[in-house]
Amino acid sequence: MMKKSFYLVSLFLIQFSVGAQDLIDQMSKEICSCLKENNVEKIEDMNPCMEKTIVKELSNVLKYYKVESVENLDWDLLGSEVGGKLIRDCEYMAPFLAEDTEKSSKPIIIEDNLDCTDLKKGEFYFTQANQSTKSVDTTFVTINDLIYMTRTKNGRHYSIYEIEWKDNCAFDLVFKESNDPFTSSSSQVGDRYNYQVYSTTAKSYKITLEWKGNEYQFEMFKAK
Repeated sequence: MMKKSFYLVSLFLIQFSVGAQDLIDQMSKEICSCLKENNVEKIEDMNPCMEKTIVKELSNVLKYYKVESVENLDWDLLGSEVGGKLIRDCEYMAPFLAEDTEKSSKPIIIEDNLDCTDLKKGEFYFTQANQSTKSVDTTFVTINDLIYMTRTKNGRHYSIYEIEWKDNCAFDLVFKESNDPFTSSSSQVGDRYNYQVYSTTAKSYKITLEWKGNEYQFEMFKAK
């Protein structure tokens, strides 16, 4: 899955009392309920639900991370873990969750006579606007035989998928593993994501991702 096609660093919280994963699940459910109850429909309007949860569970958060104050918390890690879980489980958020990704506003028309031969092996990259930091994030992609690997954060974070080609320009990615907190929280081994190339240029491929009944589009550029 396009890693920070669905990037939510702005979600800065977590709850801990028994086990980290159980508590992340519980916290994401509480946040999802809060958003629904308050008819929240934009990412920038989510903070009240976040802050409410932080106040409620702050002592557990500090204890789990073995820090004495909020100044020492790794907010990016918290946001990535909980944001990933919300992406996976909070259906209410699906229509507005991926604001950092260009959502298709009209049907995509697939060009005739597409040639995606060069996409099946090589180095690529795509960029996304990060609403939280007001910057642009770059994801680097390596495709080699049946493996699709992404790298972010100067190579510190990676995600690995199996790639299954359905035809010349359509493929599925099947999640295998990741050390990225966001991706590992939003994906489980075996999860499948559907991609379709709908247009090409000499230097790039325009692609749609089908996710939770919606289509999102991005442009992946040749790195070499």
